[in-house]
Amino acid sequence: PDVDGGHSKCEYDEQEAPPQEQQKEEAPAANAYAEEMTHEESPQVEETDSYETVVNESSDRGICARALYDYQAADDTEISFDPEEIITGIEMIDEGWWRGFGPDGHFGMFPANYVELI
Repeated sequence: PDVDGGHSKCEYDEQEAPPQEQQKEEAPAANAYAEEMTHEESPQVEETDSYETVVNESSDRGICARALYDYQAADDTEISFDPEEIITGIEMIDEGWWRGFGPDGHFGMFPANYVELI
């Protein structure tokens, strides 16, 4: 019985080898799936690249924008600025409203359409 047990173990070992080879063949399929996901994500990556470029140009100040118009804060949660002034450290919290540091150093919200990213 010991010899048969040992012999059958050898047969099992031989049978275990082909499934490992099959797993290797399946690996490219997994890579192909990863490539498909990369292609699906590429438009999102392109969008973030433009923001990353802005951040890299002035990494100490974060995302920056130049004021196009005069804006006066309605309360303490907003910032005031004049045309051509720079807003730094911008957080794009909403499509219409962003937060950042105004020229006076005060941090607050402001209308996004009053500025242009630089």
